[in-house]
Amino acid sequence: MTTSWKHGASLYQGRRAIGGRIEVGRGRFEFVPHVLDRRTGGKPFTVDLRSITAVERTDRSWNPRTFSPRRCLLVTTSSGAEAKFLVNRLDELVDRLMATINESDAT
Repeated sequence: MTTSWKHGASLYQGRRAIGGRIEVGRGRFEFVPHVLDRRTGGKPFTVDLRSITAVERTDRSWNPRTFSPRRCLLVTTSSGAEAKFLVNRLDELVDRLMATINESDAT
């Protein structure tokens, strides 16, 4: 696989949104928190592209438990893990991620 790219994002960990970036390449999807967020407890998220079973756009939510004033990227893995990301240009990111996943399945 030759596709490699990055995209700024925030990953929801509980009710907190951890700032950082999504990095896709070498057959992996990774979220890398900013240094400050790593020092305050933010955790990275890493998964093989082939174990991503769903890439979805969430609805807006004003519910205090699932609060999200904007639509988000929801990535689900074969193990059942879910990761919700707040990103700019959501539709563009979903299309790019799906194309990269399809490319990794073809190899």
